[in-house]
Amino acid sequence: MYMSYHWLRRYVECDAPPDELAERLTFLGLNVDALTPMLDKDLDDVVLARLVEVEKIEGSSMMRCLVDAGAHGKYQVVSGAPNCREGSYVPLALPGSQLPDGRVIEDIEVAGVRSSGMLCSPHELGLDLGASDYLLEVEEGRPGKSAVQALGLDDVIFDIDLTPNYASHCQSVLGVARETAAAFECELWLPGEQLPDDALGDSIDDAVSIEIEDPDLCPRYSAALALDVSVEPSPWWIQRDLLACGIRPLNNVVDITNHVMLAYGQPLHAFDLDQVQGHEVRVRRARPGEKIITLDDQERTLTDEDLVIADRYRAIGIAGVMGAANSEITGDTERVLLESAYFDARSVLRTSRRLGLRTEASVRFEKGRDPEQTVESCLRALQLAHDTGAGTAARGHIDVYPRPITRRRIEFRPERANALLGIDLARRQMTSYLRRLGFQVEGEDEGQDAVKVTVPSWRPDVEREVCLIEEIVRLHGYNEVPVDRPRTAVPGYRPPAAERVKDDTRRVMVGQGFFETVTYSWMSPRTMQLMGAPEEHPHARAVEVANPMREEARRLRTNLVGSLLDVAARNMQRHGADALRLFEIGKIYRSEQLPPEDLLDEEERLGILMMGRTVPRFWGETESGTVDYYHLKGVIENLMRVLHIEDWSVKPCSDYYLHPGRSAQLLAGGEVLGQFGEIDHDVRESLEVDDRICVAELDVAGMAKIAEQSPAVKPLPSHPAATRDIAFVLNEETPHAEIRDVIERAAGDLLEGVVLFDVYRGDQVPEGSKSAAYRLTYRAPERTLTDAEVDERHNRVREALQEELEAQLRS
Repeated sequence: MYMSYHWLRRYVECDAPPDELAERLTFLGLNVDALTPMLDKDLDDVVLARLVEVEKIEGSSMMRCLVDAGAHGKYQVVSGAPNCREGSYVPLALPGSQLPDGRVIEDIEVAGVRSSGMLCSPHELGLDLGASDYLLEVEEGRPGKSAVQALGLDDVIFDIDLTPNYASHCQSVLGVARETAAAFECELWLPGEQLPDDALGDSIDDAVSIEIEDPDLCPRYSAALALDVSVEPSPWWIQRDLLACGIRPLNNVVDITNHVMLAYGQPLHAFDLDQVQGHEVRVRRARPGEKIITLDDQERTLTDEDLVIADRYRAIGIAGVMGAANSEITGDTERVLLESAYFDARSVLRTSRRLGLRTEASVRFEKGRDPEQTVESCLRALQLAHDTGAGTAARGHIDVYPRPITRRRIEFRPERANALLGIDLARRQMTSYLRRLGFQVEGEDEGQDAVKVTVPSWRPDVEREVCLIEEIVRLHGYNEVPVDRPRTAVPGYRPPAAERVKDDTRRVMVGQGFFETVTYSWMSPRTMQLMGAPEEHPHARAVEVANPMREEARRLRTNLVGSLLDVAARNMQRHGADALRLFEIGKIYRSEQLPPEDLLDEEERLGILMMGRTVPRFWGETESGTVDYYHLKGVIENLMRVLHIEDWSVKPCSDYYLHPGRSAQLLAGGEVLGQFGEIDHDVRESLEVDDRICVAELDVAGMAKIAEQSPAVKPLPSHPAATRDIAFVLNEETPHAEIRDVIERAAGDLLEGVVLFDVYRGDQVPEGSKSAAYRLTYRAPERTLTDAEVDERHNRVREALQEELEAQLRS
């Protein structure tokens, strides 16, 4: 919001310079982002001059003017401005002066007459008033005085960034003046005075009638009437105020309504009363499909959610947003009906957003206005029309207010304010602050715990006791609140189990050389097709997005493997990557029914992908292998170890995208945590990848449920261990997990570790069998084991392998 320093000074008796005022306003919560001079050019050689003589030059449209520039002397100037007339005060650019556009003024001859200097229009002084040939005029002044000062252009513009809670009462000059008066404890001057009875025309009651059909959306509607209107340019002081606040002047009627809006924050609208059919104004809901052409010449279709201002037959304005072209002010307008209403903020916001039409009026109504200011605002507009000669004020005004809005009353406890702020303010000091801000306070005697505070009508943002406390500390000064450490104990934060598992997983995966990826929540149809999920498989039941950003984003992903395959393919094709280690923790989306009738099932998963070389290239390399199923299994083993998931195992499995002999399920605690393995050869061919691709997808919630969050700590062993090796031949299909389980049960509590160190398949082993060699470690925590004890346990293991797995021991 832009605000004029000069304009503010007309409302409040405050001598603080602009920079001091800006700092104080910022501490009050009205953030002043910048202070800018109204003119950014020096115009020291432009002075105020009085036109002494004006005569037309024979045979020309130009005028010869004799001007009095005070101490600078008298000058003869030729001008073509239509408002050259004797006795007026206008800006004069002296000979040798330079204008903002770079022109240097010299003595020249115009229409055969010597011209010394130039009489200036707004454009020539760098002001944006459109293409105007009229001279700037002031009512009176001292010839020779700086024109910048005489015209009020030595102003400073405040650029104020209002937060939503201050926009309701500070989006006006009067609102900022109230804050200034409260901060500096100075007098507030309210504009306006009552017009004398002999200055009034016919009664407004004889000219128009007003009815509110929907008081919920329009609780109050006030109106005044200006007669014998003459649509002309506004006086310079009104134009200057509008320019300072960023609004271009148009004509006296429109400028007066804008001036009142900027001054009071109350939007006004002007109707040509002679275009209001039946001279009736009705505030009603729009009819479904009703059309209206607004002042921007756009036809708009309304709904019954929109509020309109209508005459007897048609809509003549969208309430709180914009008027209609069928009742706008023109050069022929003689009677102007001034509307000043209080509209429901939510209704204006809905209509404005739906129509895509935001105006100065709608922005203010959306924040909430003062319901008690409607009459005062329209009467101020009438006074300006009278004072500037724009028209005659009709007698009286109309105020339709079927359901008066009562002011909010709040119980305020001074002791609560001190406790909340951590300061010690006297009760009377607090109530003094509130009174300075316009609040009414009752019962402030020390004997009462609470006082009654009535909120002013212009503060719809103040709703609770804590709002009053904020007002007090605003005025007292946030910098006066002592800085102190909290006196309460802050409890330690322990993240949920799922978050701890994810954090540990990231640490483990990065430590093993993996890079974390973050992909979108969708999967391209091409990737789903290349993976080849059968129609009955859950991966094929993808939920479609109603409004996808592009075709590839049409379906939500049902697995993380597809997302990681997309990343791998891009890195290989575009960047020539020959070794990838990727992981992602993200959500997949599933639904039992398509299209879904309820919320989707969102499951958080860990996806892993590794492919290519096992070690990076280096100059001395002779041979390097590629990753396979066992490399991935080792990564998962490390993850299980760090997460303290002890009771886990793998079980061979088969899925549509995995190699049938190189894939497995991961089980723990009786639940399936996921599956891992090598991508099937056919899928690799469709992806145009030669190297093996190993992938895994694990359930994060399942791992969090089983993971030990407080693992048991064991002391370091104080007695030596004994090791024994055992080798045997058994069926090729017997998994390592089953062998390990047999060994652990047979060895009992003295077994400390089991390690598979060799697997052999060859000529000396029968077809369909394999040779496996294990190293067993035995240890007792409280003593050193004897050889006899170790041999006894080891023999149990040999017997169990022979009996349960039909293993043939090798010597």
